[in-house]
Amino acid sequence: MTALTHHVADLTEVRLHYVTAGAGGGRLAAWQAADMVHVAGCHAAFGPAFQLYCARYAGLRRFRSARNGYDKKTVAQDIADTEAFRAQGKSSAMPILVFGGDRMTRGRGMTAMESWARVAQKVSGGVAEKCGHWIPEERPDFVAVEVLKHFGRG
Repeated sequence: MTALTHHVADLTEVRLHYVTAGAGGGRLAAWQAADMVHVAGCHAAFGPAFQLYCARYAGLRRFRSARNGYDKKTVAQDIADTEAFRAQGKSSAMPILVFGGDRMTRGRGMTAMESWARVAQKVSGGVAEKCGHWIPEERPDFVAVEVLKHFGRG
């Protein structure tokens, strides 16, 4: 099994518990993980050429959010900022890879991809079949294959 190393980053208003797996030259920032077994599984799927970084929100007293956290006010501001960005005719040129889970298993289907297509020029991805909301945890091999293809390594 892949060895995991735990870290704590104390930032201005946030304390973040995260783990790393592997020591390869390629670095992947990953999703938040509910279970460390999934992090090890995801790293195994990508292989030894990568080092995986993963936020761990469930750490005992290791995670602290900002006083002005992600609340309704912040979401409303994000929506306003996105609309202003779009109203100026702007869009991101950065390639975006996004998948939604299968609607039959409580996923968002194509909604996530459609959302990104409103603000980015190069959006690819689709629906991760037989997957709900936590695609990296439910299908790490699928994610590894798609990410490696996206970056031209698969």
